[in-house]
Amino acid sequence: QAEKTTRTDIHITFRTRQDSGVLLYTAGESLAAGSGVPDSLELGVVAGRLVLRVGLDGARGVAVSRDRVDGGGWHTAVGYPRTKRGIDADSLT
Repeated sequence: QAEKTTRTDIHITFRTRQDSGVLLYTAGESLAAGSGVPDSLELGVVAGRLVLRVGLDGARGVAVSRDRVDGGGWHTAVGYPRTKRGIDADSLT
């Protein structure tokens, strides 16, 4: 039997002078039967850096930007969190 693969692409443009806050949050029923943990996706700013937290199919992952994003300039976040027996949150720009 083929394994389900879930993919959620994120593309958001934002600007902020705040060093912390939530930009996007969503949660819902997990696709992993019996995991007991809801799927979730959160994009926010923590200590001036962009942070992507993903929970899919019972797995969890975090990606943090190298550069600060709280200087008031425009930024574009592109994320490709996906799961196939785990999590790979591999791109924040």
